[in-house]
Amino acid sequence: MAGGGRFTISDDSHCVSQVGLNYGRLLGYIRDIGLQEVHYLEKLPMGEMAINVLDACAVRSMTVDQLAQERFWEL
Repeated sequence: MAGGGRFTISDDSHCVSQVGLNYGRLLGYIRDIGLQEVHYLEKLPMGEMAINVLDACAVRSMTVDQLAQERFWEL
């Protein structure tokens, strides 16, 4: 992070039974290590222009507090 890297959530599953294996612990871990925001890619509509674009996707971010409000964590 000190070098300008961005943190994103991903999954390194090697089989179906491992998909999302530790996501239940992830939000606590993110908070424990002191992250303030996470980044994600958002697909752009065809023809839309944006700054900070990677192919047809834009890099977006949200605070950890915003992330914690996502419905995903209720499941």
